Amino acid sequence: QGTIVRISGGAPAAEAGLQEGDRILEVNGKPVYFLWRRLEHASPGEQFRLKVRRGRRTFTVTVKARRYRWGKIEKRYPVKPARISKEALILSGYPFWDDYTFRASVRPAGEGAVGLVFYWRGPGDYFALRWYGDNSVRGGKTNRVEVVEVSGGRERVLASRDGGFFSDQFYELKVAVLKRSLSVFIDDYELFRLKSDRLTAGRFGLWASDGYGAWFDDVKVMATRSFFEEPPRRRVNPLYRKQADMKQWSDPSRDWKVSWYGKSLLAQYRYRCYGGAEVKVDPRALRKGAPVVVYGFCDRNRRGGVTVSVGEGDLIVSFHRRMVKKTLPPLPEDEPLRFRFDRNEFTLLYGDEPVQRVPIDPGEAEGDYFAVSGLRRFQSRDELLVHLTERGGVRDYTFERSPVDWFIMDGKWAVVNKWICDPRWSWFGGRNLHGLAAITTRYAVEGDFSLDLFFATMMMVNDPPYEMLGNYCFTVCGDGADISDGYTFFIGGGMNEWIGVSRGDDILKRNHRDGRYYSFLPVDNRIEFLSNDVVHQRWYHVKIEREGNTLSFWFEGKKYYSFTDPDPLPGGHITLWTYRNGMMLSRVRVAAEKFVSAPPRFCFERHVNTPHWTDEGVRRSRLVVETDKPRTGFLTATVAEVGPCALVSTLPPLDPLATPELSLEVALSPGTRVDLFFDYEDIDHDDVTYRIRLTGPPDDDPAVPTIGEVELPDDGNLHNLLIPLGRMLAAYLGTRRLTSEVKRLRIGRLTAGGYAFAGLGGHGPGGKIVLGPLRPVVPSKKCLEAVEPFPDGACLVRFRLKKGCPPLDVRDASLRVNGVEVATGADAVLSPDGRCLDVEVKCALGLKDGDEVSVVLSGLRTASGEPLSPWSLEGFRYAAAEDRTPPRLLDDWVFDEPALFLDFETPFPPDPSPGSRDLSGTFFAGCQRDTTSASWNRSSLKVFSNHIGSVMFHRLTTRKIDLNATPVISFDYRMNRSVPLSFVLGDYRYCIMFNDKAPSGMWSWESGKRALTAKSGMVGDFGKPVCDGRWHHAWFVFDGSRSVRPVSGIALGDTGFRGTYLNDWMNLDNFRVSALVEKPSAPPRLRFAETGGVARIYTSVSAEPETPSGLWKPSDGFPPGVRFYFNVMAEDEAGNRSPVTHIPFFSDRMPPAVTRVFWRRKGLSIGLKDISGIDRSSLVFTSGDYTVRGDDGAVFWSKYGVSFSLPPEVAARKEGTLTIRDGRGNEAVYRIIKSKAVPADEEKERNEI
Repeated sequence: QGTIVRISGGAPAAEAGLQEGDRILEVNGKPVYFLWRRLEHASPGEQFRLKVRRGRRTFTVTVKARRYRWGKIEKRYPVKPARISKEALILSGYPFWDDYTFRASVRPAGEGAVGLVFYWRGPGDYFALRWYGDNSVRGGKTNRVEVVEVSGGRERVLASRDGGFFSDQFYELKVAVLKRSLSVFIDDYELFRLKSDRLTAGRFGLWASDGYGAWFDDVKVMATRSFFEEPPRRRVNPLYRKQADMKQWSDPSRDWKVSWYGKSLLAQYRYRCYGGAEVKVDPRALRKGAPVVVYGFCDRNRRGGVTVSVGEGDLIVSFHRRMVKKTLPPLPEDEPLRFRFDRNEFTLLYGDEPVQRVPIDPGEAEGDYFAVSGLRRFQSRDELLVHLTERGGVRDYTFERSPVDWFIMDGKWAVVNKWICDPRWSWFGGRNLHGLAAITTRYAVEGDFSLDLFFATMMMVNDPPYEMLGNYCFTVCGDGADISDGYTFFIGGGMNEWIGVSRGDDILKRNHRDGRYYSFLPVDNRIEFLSNDVVHQRWYHVKIEREGNTLSFWFEGKKYYSFTDPDPLPGGHITLWTYRNGMMLSRVRVAAEKFVSAPPRFCFERHVNTPHWTDEGVRRSRLVVETDKPRTGFLTATVAEVGPCALVSTLPPLDPLATPELSLEVALSPGTRVDLFFDYEDIDHDDVTYRIRLTGPPDDDPAVPTIGEVELPDDGNLHNLLIPLGRMLAAYLGTRRLTSEVKRLRIGRLTAGGYAFAGLGGHGPGGKIVLGPLRPVVPSKKCLEAVEPFPDGACLVRFRLKKGCPPLDVRDASLRVNGVEVATGADAVLSPDGRCLDVEVKCALGLKDGDEVSVVLSGLRTASGEPLSPWSLEGFRYAAAEDRTPPRLLDDWVFDEPALFLDFETPFPPDPSPGSRDLSGTFFAGCQRDTTSASWNRSSLKVFSNHIGSVMFHRLTTRKIDLNATPVISFDYRMNRSVPLSFVLGDYRYCIMFNDKAPSGMWSWESGKRALTAKSGMVGDFGKPVCDGRWHHAWFVFDGSRSVRPVSGIALGDTGFRGTYLNDWMNLDNFRVSALVEKPSAPPRLRFAETGGVARIYTSVSAEPETPSGLWKPSDGFPPGVRFYFNVMAEDEAGNRSPVTHIPFFSDRMPPAVTRVFWRRKGLSIGLKDISGIDRSSLVFTSGDYTVRGDDGAVFWSKYGVSFSLPPEVAARKEGTLTIRDGRGNEAVYRIIKSKAVPADEEKERNEI
């Protein structure tokens, strides 16, 4: 029988109605112990009939088995704890235990309280170490450490001090009792030492309270007299030693470099040992009759130090200037030889028994390397029976224990599985997709040191490509707070584009991916060799070494850079970090002449509130906030640590329509980088964070869009800023979308772009911020400041707005010049700073010098709906001499209008149909309307991905598309890298590829399977894109090679495979679906925007863009080809010439093409291809005196071409002439010779040559 102790919510047992305390009597009629064996092999859905007793009632229930697969759990069920209360306590040990040392590692999950209980004799009689966090409510205590004694149920504080912990950090708590004396440690730093006669005996326990719980690990209890703490030693899972790609760091034999030395083998230890070492040699490694020689404290070439030779009965110890010879008992056959080297003594041991000791004089042990020679030959590398154990001066981390020696600066760090598909392979690692992930040592190293570490990429998603490469950075001699302080080794900077070394903010050496430095970057085999093996499984080795004033940097066993610093940094902390990436650590070995312990990093109570700002939610280690005494209502914040931080305004949610401007008094110390952030609800009712740049990084972050910029000097002086938040938001989103409130205004550093290589732009600690009140500015009722008609002759009217002008609604506006309507609200453009409203005139006004002009703009409203009186200007006289603006062409096309045209000028999405979906489920891909095109006075559609493996789908339109009638699709684009995109027609029925990385065939999203499924339907591709960040034109013409049906809608899809990188993006504009242009019967009419008159127009039609010199006429025709440009240039009466506009269009001026020729004994088959279709009646084939036409009975047509039935004597000639025309009258004549078809013009030219 089995009693149910705990049931997981949502589990099959809970769904069947079972409860805690129920007793299971039988399972399928058999005893209960058969249940566990049966469950191991149960199939999903298999039913179990349970006989259950609840109290005095016995009943039967049926439970269905359910299996959860690793990485596929879609919902997590909370497990009900055994006991729920404000305190958690677990005890162990015996009541008679005394004089013991109790140590445990802890990671607080929240900001409650954690601690140790010791000498427990009952609920009212014990001692405890209690550490309170920031949000603890027990007795109102926060950020405090206490040692308490509870006697008779009454509590007495024996010792205390200020300082709390940081949540999610690793700490080590320890108490040591000996003879009524108590010592309390946090992270090996002694906080208290006191005595108490009540320290007699008792149990020990772990305690947590008032928070979200805590993780405890590495609990150790020993008698205080014999308690000792070993430095971190390498402990490796034996499973890792069997893996070829992990042996380099998991197998101890790989720590030795093995080579031939005479007739024996020489093994040299790869790492430096500063504190001595013990070399153990197995008897099986010795050569019979030959001595074994051990080199200790030598240099890399085994010079200097102590040389020990052990043979049959002899021990010879050699120094630089002397030699010691001693006799030995016979060598043991089953005990290892142990050579123990200390800086002042050498000891030889047989097993655990010392045999001989030789003192070492000062100056005779100067080196740090060890080696062994005289070893026998072995069959495999694993048979190297030599082992070295360091004796101090080294800390070797494999993170089998809690990393209490490391402080988490930023990011999420824990022991996680490297591959999503298999949890057995787990290591310590950190990640941060939007910023910095960094850890640093709590201690500092001084003098010479050596850092060796093995790291690997972290698998981010469960779809290839799995990992991101680059931005792995390692800092030594730092201060432990600013990751840019010290010497930094950058590997794969800029997402695997460069490698370099810096000292502080100064770059000492930097090389890009070229020449001999290419081998110093991690190889991305996903692209170069179409394989994931190296990136997916490989571990990389980094070494940084300091010897005197010289620092050397290695990557993968190759020295990248070595330099001597005339003014070296004294030493410091070691920091491992990455940026917008993840990093796994399997082994980190730190060897140094001296380790300097540092006091614990305490969190102190600095919570300061003013009427205008609060530091609530600020990570306490990053900002030190205090009130600014000279100024009432001001506060001063000092940045104490690198990482995101912010101060939150106490303003309630604001309506951006009613409060277009904010007033702020602020002062920044030089080098301080902060911005203004706020949250705004988007159309999906999700809060999106936006940024207004003040002094932060100029680069935009897709996750935090920048809507504008306000200039703020960082000179330490107080400045009064006017921030046009409402107008900036209206210009960025559009007035129609201002339907929500601005929330959580905050000043700080939140964007990831500011931490690209940490501090190299002044983003480290030390900046000081002085903040005054943040107040909304009441808008002025008078909005207009001035009217400027036609500035510099431009065909627009500029209205300058006053400060405090509310956001405007110009949808119903109308601009009249001299009483004639020349523009509407759709032609109005608001400047990004919200200070100018430009209304573009979409016609030629034909004004002459001295003409009187009147301008009236009516139909204006505020965004809240309040009507405004018309804005007007009378008596303005036009001056032709001031016209310095050329005419502007208003036509986007000159012949047939496209069936579909998208310019993304309207608010995103352009269609009321479903917009974009991020199919990866992680919100790392998407589309947005982009207005940052520097060289284009229009917006575009921006597709971006800030995560590897993103899968995105955006519907451009739901209109019907018929490739047979409108076979041309063209658009303008620019991209930074080849994003694997496809244009999808209909419900994944057809697709057109636009990349060079995506697999053949289209991939559709199966929501039920949560996977991409290959489908047929490829109808062509746009060719290989140009990835240089500039605008280009792409086009595709359907050639009718396969039968397609009309479909509804066209969408943009991202396959998410092979080579999608972080921050990939593409801009799309001027998307057209059009028909082929027929030859016009008259020149096209062109419309211009021009204040004066258009004097001359120059036009031409060409296959490539050109500058026209005349006027194109229909009689000029089109050159051969498919894509053409209508080139337009205009000149006004003031002599201003417009830039040449190249308007692309498509017309079939290509004759039919012969794709293949196949002769048969009594016939001929010819493959034909043409965009406009073949005119079958025009086909004529001639061979000698024999002629056949396309409409004869001996001709057979198919969608691939035509076949002829020929007399045998004609077929035997295997030559002839083929004449064919397409549906647009383009004729071609081919000379058929055997299996080749040569155009008649080419054959004639060849014969003439």
